[in-house]
Parts: sequence; C-alpha cells; structure tokens
Amino acid sequence: LVVTGMVIVAGLVALSATLLSTLNERRREIAVLRAVGASPVDVFILLVSEAAILTVAGLIMGIIIAYGGVFVAQPFLEARLGLSIPVVIPGLVELKYLLVIFVAGVLSGMLPAYSAYRRSLSDGLSVRI
Repeated sequence: LVVTGMVIVAGLVALSATLLSTLNERRREIAVLRAVGASPVDVFILLVSEAAILTVAGLIMGIIIAYGGVFVAQPFLEARLGLSIPVVIPGLVELKYLLVIFVAGVLSGMLPAYSAYRRSLSDGLSVRI
C-alpha cells in the first residue's frame, strides 16, 4: 500500500506539474477566452475540469490494465505456478480508494487553475519576445 500510495502521489505531482507547464503555452488561449467573455471563475472551472477528466481517464485505464492483466495472466499463473487469482468486481474498499484518488486529482488541478485565475487578461494578450 505504501508503494501504491507513492505511485499515486508521483502521478498527482506529475499531473499538477504538467498543467502548470502548459499554462505558459496556453496563456493566449486563456486570454482569448477571457476576451470573449469568460470570467476568471470560468477559466478556473475549465482547468479543474481538465484535471478531473484526466484523472478519470487515468483511473479507467488503470482499472482496464489491472483487470485485463489479471485476466490474461490467470491461465498462465494457474498452469505454471498453481496460483489462482480470481477476477472480481471492485468492492466498496476499492471504490473508496478510487474516490480518494479522484478527489486528489481534482485538488492537484486547483494549483494550476488558481494560477490561471490570477493572471490578467493583458498578460495573455501582450507579445513576449
């Protein structure tokens, strides 16, 4: 569980760092959104939603890979090692873990969203050399 927790923390830090690094590249896009009427709150919600979507996509892919790997490896493990690993539907404990990971993913997206929220409209529209 400790190793799993550290992998999750590393993934969340990477998500936050990626969103922060793309903010500089997307400052014009955000400024255009602001210029056509999007409020700073709209930009904040947009970036937090992006983090939520990326987190959900990661969770779904992780579940598919984990359960698919167990399903594919099950006959081999049973034939070679006599080890039977049943493929079962995630229980309440696993769903709680997934919920905690989702909330942590949304929270990790709030730092880049807050950074974009604080930027002024003129910052994105000015030419940088």
